[in-house]
Amino acid sequence: MCNFTGVNRIETPDFAAIAAKGFRDQGEFRLFRKNGDVRAKAMQFVYSGKETLAQLSPGKNTITIGGEGENEWAVLPDECTLSVVKPAGGRVVVLSGEEEPELLYDSITDSGNIGVPGGALLFLAADPGDFFEITVR
Repeated sequence: MCNFTGVNRIETPDFAAIAAKGFRDQGEFRLFRKNGDVRAKAMQFVYSGKETLAQLSPGKNTITIGGEGENEWAVLPDECTLSVVKPAGGRVVVLSGEEEPELLYDSITDSGNIGVPGGALLFLAADPGDFFEITVR
């Protein structure tokens, strides 16, 4: 469960405003649809359900960073080994898919093939139009 930005005052079915104006580090909360899926925006963060993530399949997969430059996420349904070709300046992070995710790999500090458990999450960050080639074995 995520409480996003703390306590908010619900104003419409898709918008909640800051409830206590005397506190810092608060933000508004908005629900919206993107590509038919419901997402939540709290401050600068955008949230979506795990069920909306791309599922990588065995073999070569390509994921492109969209024109809006939003980071991409995918889920690995089965235990596997990944190899990733990333663009210059891109970043790859693998997290366990548990309630309290554990960092399994970060391309800033790690290299080589990545062994991942089933249900792991793949985070990809790069510039708009950049793409990642992910091979699942």
